[in-house]
Amino acid sequence: MQPLEPSPQPARVRRPWWMLLPPPMLFALPLVVSAQLRGLAPLEMLPREYGLALGIGVLGLALFFIPTAPILFAIHRTTIVPHGTARKLIERGPYRVSRNPMYVGLVVVYLGVTLLLDSAWPLMFLALPVWFTHAKTIPYEERVLEGVFGEEYREYARRVPRWI
Repeated sequence: MQPLEPSPQPARVRRPWWMLLPPPMLFALPLVVSAQLRGLAPLEMLPREYGLALGIGVLGLALFFIPTAPILFAIHRTTIVPHGTARKLIERGPYRVSRNPMYVGLVVVYLGVTLLLDSAWPLMFLALPVWFTHAKTIPYEERVLEGVFGEEYREYARRVPRWI
């Protein structure tokens, strides 16, 4: 009987300094700035009652993306932390339609809050957190997942879009 060879360790991807800022903060900071600008110069979009109704509806849509993802991570006992070591590749629930449902959820929450604020200011800043997430955060996470899961992750990435 041959001795078992140790399983290869996944390549470690060095965590960049900007990963210290939690992704939800990337979306919260522009909203805070926008709320301040709204106080200085309101840029209303809709009649108040429409903004409230639409905002609540859009925030309700975010419930599909944001809370279900951490629940799935807990069920499968794997990490939700972007720089942690994943033990299981999640492909159920919202991960069937997006490789990044929590980021999609953050965009949806951002839009819902924008409607509740009834201000166009947040829309002027939305591209910043979306760009940073798309160009920096997600590629880093993808390298980590590919290092851990290899071909399994590459196949998943071919099947499921990055956003929606």
